Parts: sequence; C-alpha cells; structure tokens
Amino acid sequence: VDVHDPRFQAMFTSHLYNLDPSDPAYKKTKATQSILEEKHKRREEQQHSQEEAVNSKATQEKDKEETPSSSIKVMDPSLSLLIKSIKNKTEQFQARKKQKTK
Repeated sequence: VDVHDPRFQAMFTSHLYNLDPSDPAYKKTKATQSILEEKHKRREEQQHSQEEAVNSKATQEKDKEETPSSSIKVMDPSLSLLIKSIKNKTEQFQARKKQKTK
C-alpha cells in the first residue's frame, strides 16, 4: 500500500475512515498495519508541529512584552470585525427597544 499517495489523504485526516480492530470483519494484514503506523506517525508529527507553534508564539509574545514599543496592541482583524458587529447589533436592538416604548 502506498501510504504517501495523495488520493488516500482522507484516510489519515478524517475520522470517517478509521480502522476498527474490534470489528469482526477486520483483518490484520501488512497493509492495515502500514496504514495504522502511518496514521500514528502523522498524528505525532502534527502534534509536534502544533507544540512548536505554541512555543514559538509564546516566545514571540514574551519578546513583545519585553520591548517598550509593545504598549500599542494590534488586534486580530477577525476579532475587530466581531466586535464591530456586536456593537452594531446592540445599537440596533437598543433603537428598536426605544421605538417600542414610545
């Protein structure tokens, strides 16, 4: 089995294609073992890369805290849009509430 074939990528990323060794129809073969090993290897690599990303982000934030120019906070654009949306909806709600009481 070619575990590096991109056509079978979903076997390693989707829960829908998990192999269930407790299933009565499951047969332990070299192919299923290689698939399970590759899935395990990819999971470990993904976890390792996520840990590195978290560590590097923490290091960057620590470095930013140490610099004096870090007093200016840069907000994530999606967070900024969310805040604007909530403010607009709150204003609309208050306006409707005010109109109902008149």
